[in-house]
Amino acid sequence: MLRRLVVTLLAAVAMAGLPEAATAQTTRADTAQVLLNQVRQLQASGRARAAEDILRLLIERYDGTPAADSARARLRGAIRVGEAGAGRTGFVVWNTVFGTWLGLAIPAAFDAEGPEAYGAGILIGAPLGFFASKGYANSTKITPGQSGVISWATIWGMWQGVGWQDALDIGDGEYCYAPGECYPENSNTAPWVAQVVGGLSGLGVGLVAARKDIPEGTSAMITHGSLWGTWYGIAGAVLLQSDESDDDILVPALVGGNIGLLAAIPASKAWNPRGSRVRIITAGGLLGLVAGFGADLLFQIDDDKGIILLPTIGSAAGLVAGALLGKDQPSALGSYDGGIRTSVIALGEKTTFGIPLPMPAAIRMEDGHGRRTTKLGLRLNLLSGSF
Repeated sequence: MLRRLVVTLLAAVAMAGLPEAATAQTTRADTAQVLLNQVRQLQASGRARAAEDILRLLIERYDGTPAADSARARLRGAIRVGEAGAGRTGFVVWNTVFGTWLGLAIPAAFDAEGPEAYGAGILIGAPLGFFASKGYANSTKITPGQSGVISWATIWGMWQGVGWQDALDIGDGEYCYAPGECYPENSNTAPWVAQVVGGLSGLGVGLVAARKDIPEGTSAMITHGSLWGTWYGIAGAVLLQSDESDDDILVPALVGGNIGLLAAIPASKAWNPRGSRVRIITAGGLLGLVAGFGADLLFQIDDDKGIILLPTIGSAAGLVAGALLGKDQPSALGSYDGGIRTSVIALGEKTTFGIPLPMPAAIRMEDGHGRRTTKLGLRLNLLSGSF
């Protein structure tokens, strides 16, 4: 971050030079507009990083001016361009893996025997997944949030497909030794068919959902919400049922996961969290979950309900603690400091002291004939404050 700021300052100085004398500073709006003009020149000359750093400083120091509003829009566009590159990479990588998996799952769904079918499936599936996803990504900008939703929808579709197939015995049959003596017989191909159908359906749903702009925090919240919903579905089944079979736990897990996924969508729109904040909350939940299982071992609990109760309470407490204690990182479109002081003394919520960093500023100068001109120079703040 320090290197980028130094590049910004060097670029500004190289273009305008340091003033020999300064008589009076212009208004905040004028200074902000001069900085924005320099940003346009930097962007036109291909100095994208230097321009982005000045945009961030402009938003921080001159918030409320027309130039700051324009800078915020420009910075949002620059961030979207960067996100599109990262989202595109993740999208292509995931779909290459998914194509490879389909190359193995489809022959299994047809109960293929021998390695030839699976080898051919890999040779077809992996390149098809790569080139199809690459072609799609070349024609559409994909952000990390959109890529995450598409990938998770595919995984979730596979899980839902095989889960409901097993819970409802779809495709399974019966084997009868004699009249009235029949036993259930599990199908070897039905689980693979369910996963293929579910995965492709999930991919389609994800592509449709990703037509809208999806923040990375929303994608993370959908993923984590569905996982926590699955956990609480399992925990609730164990705690509320007197006796449990695989289906008795499996169905609540499937339903709970779907509830968590669907609840995460409006919650993320109302809260608008960053992805890092969601992961911190999940880390708190996992800490409480592990602590609950540790307490089970410490107190030697051997009852099924008792074993699941403490981790359930611990994970809930951890999620709440993570939500209350975690803090979002500063928004890229809001305040910007980077941990570097911009003044000798800063007054606000607390008083801090530090070595200031020179900042670009528009300075009005007078020449020998009494005419005033405005040039871009450097300003050193001795005192800053917010009340």
